[in-house]
Amino acid sequence: MFATVRGFATTLATARRPLFDAGKSLRFGQQNVVLGQTPYSPLPLALLASQTRTKTYRKGITKPMRRYLKHTEELKRRGLPVPKTEVNVLENKFWKVSGGMKVYKPTSPGSRNRRHPTRFHLHKGSCIKRLSYGKKSTGGRNEFGRVTVRHRGSGHKRRVRVIDFQRNIPGPHQIVRLEYDPNRSADLALLRNLSTNEFSYIIHVAGTEPGTIVHSYRQGIPSTRKGEDPIPKNQLVQPGNCLRLRDIPVGTLVNNISLQPDGPAQICRSAGVSAQLIATDVKTGYAQIKLTSKEVRLLSIDCIATIGVVGNKDHHHTNLGKAGSKRHKGIRPTVRGIHQNPCDHPHGGGSNSKGNKHPRTPWGWLTKGWKTKLDLVITADLENITDLRPSATDYEWTFKVKCTNCQEEHPSWISFNAVTEEEIPNSRGVANFNMKCKSCKTHTNATIVKDSLKPYVSTSQSPQKILTIETRGLDFTAWKPTHGETWIAVGVDSGTVFDDIEFEEGERDWAGYDEKAACPVGVTGIEGSFLKSK
Repeated sequence: MFATVRGFATTLATARRPLFDAGKSLRFGQQNVVLGQTPYSPLPLALLASQTRTKTYRKGITKPMRRYLKHTEELKRRGLPVPKTEVNVLENKFWKVSGGMKVYKPTSPGSRNRRHPTRFHLHKGSCIKRLSYGKKSTGGRNEFGRVTVRHRGSGHKRRVRVIDFQRNIPGPHQIVRLEYDPNRSADLALLRNLSTNEFSYIIHVAGTEPGTIVHSYRQGIPSTRKGEDPIPKNQLVQPGNCLRLRDIPVGTLVNNISLQPDGPAQICRSAGVSAQLIATDVKTGYAQIKLTSKEVRLLSIDCIATIGVVGNKDHHHTNLGKAGSKRHKGIRPTVRGIHQNPCDHPHGGGSNSKGNKHPRTPWGWLTKGWKTKLDLVITADLENITDLRPSATDYEWTFKVKCTNCQEEHPSWISFNAVTEEEIPNSRGVANFNMKCKSCKTHTNATIVKDSLKPYVSTSQSPQKILTIETRGLDFTAWKPTHGETWIAVGVDSGTVFDDIEFEEGERDWAGYDEKAACPVGVTGIEGSFLKSK
């Protein structure tokens, strides 16, 4: 392009000079231009304009296309319908659709393993401008220009969609279309208020599609007039509806849960994620939510949640295929510390040996192998008894564990007690349980904290901490009552001590009878979960 402009300027300057040789020709691009007889013969304006115009190349009509057009014109002349060419939307020479995923064929190294969920159902155009704003890229730096988040920078321009996490406006809303959001893993649903025609964005819930009507009951279920039937439960508990936890049946899968009664939705917002409502208690005003990580959260019954599971459930199968796609998302490469300089990382440098260094963070802090305290939290329904606890100090606790280094879960249940102690390999300390991971060969251990055992006194299935475990390299994922071990409890009214409470293998219930108080006693649905100790 620059050569063309330079040649145009040179030719124009030559054309404006006095010309003493009549009929002199100049080379201009691909043409020979013959100048006139006058001393100042200008170039033709049409020729100058043609040289500055951007050259476009149009593909000519091929012979097969000409035959097709001739056949089409003949059919139109006879008044016959023209057959339409069918395009296979499930496969072409570059990709194919398999199991809801768009799998790219190995036509290049970058597309060999590339795959992502199909987006044929999403809106092809842009988002609504007044419901979005441009995102300013910070490159992972704060207001002082210092890096606060590593591996961030560049990337494609984005617009942040303003999403309605409050759902304050009641009434019916219709889903207009589904849209792609580059800032999150889930898709968006554009809502239109049927009474005010106002638009808003929400997280798309699986099972909803354009045309679906969703409601928000954040202010409570509206009361009906005399003679009107109340809103049926199956109509309230529809995917996409927003309700308070007190109005949702126990066992329902929910998403977009708020942590405060008057706050926005903050948890369970990623693609394919949901939580389960396992208990509600109107007396205490709290509800129990079981998250995907098996963690049980205690929330107010006035917090809101959306019915259903977040859409785009196949997002975790996405494979970008090449490093360039990662850069388009604004993520820079991650370089290991062993390949850096000594001034940049504690693992850097070393011309001879690069090993035999205890793992550290880029800032010099020791990492891997930190001690972690976990609280065993149980829930149970106690009938006419209280102070439920193991009857012996050497009670064998049974757990499911996994290695925090390689995330490999132990195939079988493990058990240990607070009395038996073992020496930790290559250490002077002791622990109640030692294990070497078969995958990464890491030594792990666990110890029950002394005087941490507490009885379970609740009678309303509210979670309560009964034990604290100090672990190193282990993560506890499940707990069950040990078969053959006994528990002890006290009658609420009579004070009778029951020291023979035993749970059968695979059972979570126990039943008995208090002769002194002449009433049945029992334990129903005893379950356990783990929380990080504060």
